[in-house]
Amino acid sequence: MFKLFTQSPTGEDHIVEICDYLEVKTLISKDYEASLNDILKEFLGPADEESDDGIDDYADKMREKIEMVSGECDRRKLACGGQYPFELQFEGELLKFNGFADPSAYTYVYLLMSTRLNMNDNRIFKEVNGAGLLEFISAEVTRNYLGPLSEAIVFGTAVPGSFESKVNNLCELTGEGIEFVNHSGGPVDENDGGLDVLAWINFSDKKAAKLVAFGQCKTGTTWEDKLSDLDPTAFCKSWLYRQPAFTPIKMFFISDILVDERWYKKVVLSGILFDRLRIVDKAPKLFSEELMSNIITWTLEAVKVTTDKLN
Repeated sequence: MFKLFTQSPTGEDHIVEICDYLEVKTLISKDYEASLNDILKEFLGPADEESDDGIDDYADKMREKIEMVSGECDRRKLACGGQYPFELQFEGELLKFNGFADPSAYTYVYLLMSTRLNMNDNRIFKEVNGAGLLEFISAEVTRNYLGPLSEAIVFGTAVPGSFESKVNNLCELTGEGIEFVNHSGGPVDENDGGLDVLAWINFSDKKAAKLVAFGQCKTGTTWEDKLSDLDPTAFCKSWLYRQPAFTPIKMFFISDILVDERWYKKVVLSGILFDRLRIVDKAPKLFSEELMSNIITWTLEAVKVTTDKLN
């Protein structure tokens, strides 16, 4: 799992990582274009060029890499619902970034950079918390995905307030749980209990038994061991006076891209998974003015810092 400024992907890494690297190199180029042939040479070392079969073998390996990248870019375009901000040109030999033409381009690039930057060292740009942005984006994506009757808020550490007050607010908004109760009787040292995004669809009668969704959000690449952290049943048993009549569904949001061959194995743990491509696919056409401003600020600064360090 490569991180900018400290390591680059190798030829042994998954094509998802190599494609992320190509996207970053395209973003930091002067004209938003990058030759796949030039960049992919980094993944074919001198040993490939000097192999027994010589130039022909090297050319075959290069064509194979280019075809893999082209296939991955096509997959991303499809999965993003046509909102993928990059495109292949000249028969797949050139990757081009189409610029920040609309909100979806900022959203995609934000998710790319918050995956590949070290978010401990690069979390804050111009007073905007890049990790916290994913919680606000995920709340909007959840609302858009569940439909116009749904409501969603950020529950996690990106918003102020004590854990008890947040749980009481959860009960009031959803009409479930009645109130906060510490069933263990021990000290309460939770910040959010693993719950970052809360969504629900109310009925006019305000009675129990409705759709409620609990979501967790992770930037970066070290999210796989967190898939089981948020357990809606355990959360409700620990902190609500009364169990919801219908157990909340589970959602998981990542800025990374989950590779196809591991999809089913991971989503049985995560609940409804939104990776980078699904987030872009289901993001609303427009975020709130404040959220959009923060996304733009953090994203442009992240690209600028990366450009300054790598060029």
